Amino acid sequence: MPRMIIEMTPGDVHLMEHPAKEPGKLSRWVSLRTLSLSTRYNFVENSAGATTSNQGQYQSVVKGAFHLDPAGKYSIEDGLFPGNRFSAGWNGSGWGTGMLRTNLYLKQLYRLEDWSFSTAGCISTRA
Repeated sequence: MPRMIIEMTPGDVHLMEHPAKEPGKLSRWVSLRTLSLSTRYNFVENSAGATTSNQGQYQSVVKGAFHLDPAGKYSIEDGLFPGNRFSAGWNGSGWGTGMLRTNLYLKQLYRLEDWSFSTAGCISTRA
């Protein structure tokens, strides 16, 4: 689906189409799907008034794909996430009482055949 990026500044009165970028040298083989970095500060005090957690944490997410054929119909998707359990997702940043953790774990790995949704709402493969 074509996308248009709208960049306007105060005083602009019309839209101009943004020129399409040329694909990079590695785009035939790999593509970056998601790259995200989040932070939070976790402060927990129990009912007795003792601080049980006082630390900064961060979460980094990297998802990508390795394309197996020139048309890009078949690919291997992967996802790297923090936390050594499936439901865990934050690493200690070293701020506060927590130690710095830099672990990323492979939590998603699967082969994907390029699926698309037809106008009738049914799933179908691209021809």
